[in-house]
Amino acid sequence: MRSFLVFLFFTQLIVAQSLEFTNKISENKITSYNNQKLIVIDFWATWCGPCVAASKQLEIFQENNQDKVFIFSVSDQSESVVKKFLERNPINLMVVLDTDKKYFDKYNVVSRPYSVLLDLDGNLIWKGHPADLNQKTFDKFYERHKNSKSIDFSDLVKFKSNDTAKEVERDFVSFEIKKINEPDDFFEIENNKVTFSGKMAKLFAILNQKSINGIEIENSLNYNVQLVCDTSDWNNPLELQTKIANKFNLAIEEIEKVQFGNEVIVEDKKLLWNTNEIVWEDNPVNFLIGSEKITANDVSLKEFARILSEAKNKNYVYSGNDANLYDWEFQIVYDELMVEELESTFGIKIKPHNFLQKIVRITKKE
Repeated sequence: MRSFLVFLFFTQLIVAQSLEFTNKISENKITSYNNQKLIVIDFWATWCGPCVAASKQLEIFQENNQDKVFIFSVSDQSESVVKKFLERNPINLMVVLDTDKKYFDKYNVVSRPYSVLLDLDGNLIWKGHPADLNQKTFDKFYERHKNSKSIDFSDLVKFKSNDTAKEVERDFVSFEIKKINEPDDFFEIENNKVTFSGKMAKLFAILNQKSINGIEIENSLNYNVQLVCDTSDWNNPLELQTKIANKFNLAIEEIEKVQFGNEVIVEDKKLLWNTNEIVWEDNPVNFLIGSEKITANDVSLKEFARILSEAKNKNYVYSGNDANLYDWEFQIVYDELMVEELESTFGIKIKPHNFLQKIVRITKKE
């Protein structure tokens, strides 16, 4: 009788330690769960360019360790956003959702890609960038756990119902901005909610569709901030900037200044892609900066120049009046080839020179 009670307690303990995700999007196409002794949870997002490369690395890692580890690729975004992304960028690991951020909060995920290595009891063994989990380090952990007791997949992982998943998604958050110590350079638009974390200069650059060179701000005012607001606030950038200025007692003005930049000039408008070239519905951001290329859906020329500036860490400026939205996809690894591709594919010429540019100046209000 005593041994039965001990067994029952142990069984209950295993269930209590099970992982509970919102729901499952796709199966692991490399291996099935077969009593592997360790698991990896990889945290990613559709807006995270480096996450694409990290997923490919983890797929190779899964291939090489099929009988040792089982990997979960976890996003906190909505099902529709993740599914649309996977249509263009398939992930061969098991993709699951954590829309209530249970594990994002538990493991203090502040940047992505980010991974944790766990044993079957849910104990944290290792954490960090997935690229830093090398085979030698992993093998040491595996040797310590290879004889641990097996657990059925149904006891290891639980999924909430679809109804519960829908309840998790929130539609509205009121305006809030505050200083933070260490930003994770985060920007997302989802479910009528906008979340930004980063430098004040970058926030104003996005709001004004300018490169970071188009924002002039003293270092003492370039706070690390976190902004949460409704899309109605975000879609009214002048009013939103006024709210931010009032919060931090700032003065904002637009000035003209001659400085060096790469001027974006449309030479053949007929070559610009229409908005049907790339279908990217329900994505939390409408562009993706990857390690090799930029892909963007429904982006204006001003925003195109800002995104290109962010990707290349250079000053690109569009000073024209075309506010139409276009689709974009081009490589950014080699500057000369990028310039040639932009001209031949989109009819855009890049002209590096000194020219008069409109700058947003931010100062302390007197």
